[in-house]
Amino acid sequence: MASPLVPKLQELLQEWPDWRLIIIACLRLSEDRPGEAFWSNMVLNLAQCRERRSLTPLCALGLERADKSTRNYSNASYRVCDPAGLRLALVETGINPDEKLPGDWSNLHNRKVG
Repeated sequence: MASPLVPKLQELLQEWPDWRLIIIACLRLSEDRPGEAFWSNMVLNLAQCRERRSLTPLCALGLERADKSTRNYSNASYRVCDPAGLRLALVETGINPDEKLPGDWSNLHNRKVG
């Protein structure tokens, strides 16, 4: 069954191909802490994104803001509404959701290698 997020994911990655690691980082944090929110700076650090970015464009993929922003709106709290759906969309788009991220230094003993 095709995920309804696939067209949105393809469109977003066509416009911003470098967001692939950021999307995977959002998924990873939501799966590591089910139901909990995560901060945008955690996502950017995990993806080793050097420039500050707002994660707002990812709301089309089911990311929702969980809390108000801090530090003059430079960091916001988010959660992924449907991690399983996002994982399926990544797989259907040909992206490995278990890909090792540049900033993935924690929890290495639980990650699949390869």
